[in-house]
Amino acid sequence: SSKTVDYLTAGDTLIVFNKNNQKLWQAKLTYAISPDYWDDEETTGPALEIGNRLLFWDQGVLTAFDLKKGEVQWRVNSVGISGIQTFDVPPSP
Repeated sequence: SSKTVDYLTAGDTLIVFNKNNQKLWQAKLTYAISPDYWDDEETTGPALEIGNRLLFWDQGVLTAFDLKKGEVQWRVNSVGISGIQTFDVPPSP
């Protein structure tokens, strides 16, 4: 769950819903999501909502999705991501 959407992962599939549980979009991930991403009560999972983007990381890739449409805005190969530190990021046009 994030600020404006909820998400579900199953294997290498990401499904994003609005807060009324209506499906917004679905995407294939590069790698299946490991249960290790939810290893304690404070972990919200491998996603972070920033502006109009949903950043989502798996075992090898950090992907920025358009929050409403699910289009990939960019991807970065990055093995071993376990979290993201944020700073002020302007929203994309």
